[in-house]
This record gives sequence, structure tokens and C-alpha cells, in this order.
Amino acid sequence: MADPGIQNRGVVPIPAPRRDRVQSLDRALDVLETLAHGEELGVSEVAARTGLVVSTAHRLLAGLSDRGYVGRNPATGRYALGYKVMELAGGLEARTAALRAAARPHLEALQRATGETTNLVILDADRVVYIDQVEGSHSVRMFTELGSSALAHTTGSGKAILAHRSAEAIVKLYPASREPLERLTSRTLTSVEALRHDFLRIRRRGYALDSEEHEAGVTC
Repeated sequence: MADPGIQNRGVVPIPAPRRDRVQSLDRALDVLETLAHGEELGVSEVAARTGLVVSTAHRLLAGLSDRGYVGRNPATGRYALGYKVMELAGGLEARTAALRAAARPHLEALQRATGETTNLVILDADRVVYIDQVEGSHSVRMFTELGSSALAHTTGSGKAILAHRSAEAIVKLYPASREPLERLTSRTLTSVEALRHDFLRIRRRGYALDSEEHEAGVTC
């Protein structure tokens, strides 16, 4: 699904741990996501950004380093993602290769017709993940980092996909207990009823809009 680019803020939201999940696994994933932006971080910085105590952050970093998922710079003592992560990413890239190949001509056609950045996304639970992109030709343009994700109910591409899901799937994804849905701007739709009305409009006109619902001042 093509969607003019939504700028990636580079912030990893750390969700509150659920009781039915393994806490140590959640914490290790929080560490990896914190390092995912590419900069090297010290133990104290990782602890501060993940909400962990320093000793726990150090233990997790050491374990991830032993497995190759985190690397430590011997000159600075700071940490970054390790090359082992590339093996995981390579498998995912191969899995989406056919979809990207099929969608690429359509992304390029949309870009030529509009001059805007076009993106291919997939729905992953309640988020959309950006897996391909054709950059716009305008001097001022929005962009999204490939591999980043956004809340589906706040984006045009996400709503375009959700609008064609069954009513049962929407209830499962957005049970009443989740309301109000996360708000990113004053225009974000935060109720399932509001989303249903928007889904109806989307199906009628054949396309979806993000009217400053993901980022103030950006409509796409």
C-alpha cells in the first residue's frame, strides 16, 4: 500500500511489560530497540533510555554481546548493534522480496504521477512497517526510514489496510478495553467508532487520508 512518507521521529516507544510475557526477554528487546538507531551508547545511557537499573542493563548487554547481537567498542566501552542482527534482517528481507518486486512498478508509477515519496507497508498487529520506498522528486519532501513502523490507526496506509479487514478482526485488534487509542496529535482518531466511520469513507472513495493524525502539519 503506497503512502506519501511520514517522517520517522527516531523514537522507540517502550511498552509496559505484560504479565504473561517473560520480563527478561522484554528487557533484552528493549535494549536492542534502543540501540537500533545506530549510535553507540554507554551502559548508563542504555539504562536511562530503557528505564532499567544500570546493573541490569550491563548484564543484558553482556549477554547480547556474547551472542553477537550487540558489539562493544573496546576504545570507548560503548555499545552498538552487532552484525548478528543482519542475519535476522536478511531472512526477513528474503520473505518480503516477492511482495516488494510485485509492488515496485506501482510505487514508481505513483511517484511519477505525484512527485511524492511513495511507500510500501505491511500490517503487523496494530502497526504498519515500511518495507520499500521510492523517494519523491520535490525539493521539500517527507521520508520514512525503511524498517520503521507506525501505529496503523494514525496513518493513511494503515487505515487503508484496516478498512478492508473484517469487523471481527477489528474488534480483536481494538477491543473496547484499549480505548482511547493512543493519540499522537489533536486529530488522531482514538475511538473504534470513529475509525469505523472513517473506514466506511475510505471504502466509498477508494483511498485513505492521514489528516494530521500522525504528525501535526502533515497531511498525506
